[in-house]
Amino acid sequence: MDLLWYKLTLAPAMVAAATLFGRRYGQTAAGLVAGLPIVAGPILWFYASEQGPAYAQAAAVATLLGLFSLSLFAVAYAWRAWAGGTVLSSLMLGWLAFLLATLLINRLLGRQDLGWPQGLAVALASLFLAIKSLPVAQESGPIPAVAPPLWDLPLRMAATAALVWGLTHFAQLLGPRLGGLLAPFPIASTVLTVFAHSQGGSDAARSVLKGLLLALNAFAIFCAVLAVSLSHWSLAASFGAALGVATLVQAAMVRWQWKARAEPQAR
Repeated sequence: MDLLWYKLTLAPAMVAAATLFGRRYGQTAAGLVAGLPIVAGPILWFYASEQGPAYAQAAAVATLLGLFSLSLFAVAYAWRAWAGGTVLSSLMLGWLAFLLATLLINRLLGRQDLGWPQGLAVALASLFLAIKSLPVAQESGPIPAVAPPLWDLPLRMAATAALVWGLTHFAQLLGPRLGGLLAPFPIASTVLTVFAHSQGGSDAARSVLKGLLLALNAFAIFCAVLAVSLSHWSLAASFGAALGVATLVQAAMVRWQWKARAEPQAR
């Protein structure tokens, strides 16, 4: 019962924090926070706690491959929104891209398992190409501030809880590969992007997705550290090391972003 309680509260609380952070510091900041292991991290922890370190280690490698699918989600959503698509059509296209890519990866691998170096290479290359593939901002002026509805935050948290419970509940049925591939399913990114799109238009959605893709580099490192350490260290040490390294990478990413923004203003 205690573990179930954590499943229903830990990741949703992190999504709530990302939401509130985004409202305070802007859409790109929200994406940067959402790209941290706020949903997939707890999922991998519960995998390790319930199915064992070996399962979680294999799932962490598969999660790295799942970042290819998540990158396609971001690109598909951003371009559909840029072309004037509605929130619903953009979301459906993004989800379809994620699911088709996931099924394709699972089918291509068959019984073959890749190591973490190959998984990390796929993840980082996918994120780099996705950022380069985003549509150019339309620069139509400042994004208007719109007060979110009261049901906004509870809905985000409920969707996150449903994903965490579903994946961990059916972990044995899914297996470590498919469970890992589905771990980065865009729940936190969906709710942040959808509400940004509906309230601020396609440029707001693009800002969230860009921040998300940048932040996922740190998440990729998080998964790689887990894939290496889980067979040697305790769960607490492995997840602590992974989170620490990911935080350092994310801090460097944020510093780089601030520096990139400050240079044009200095000119």
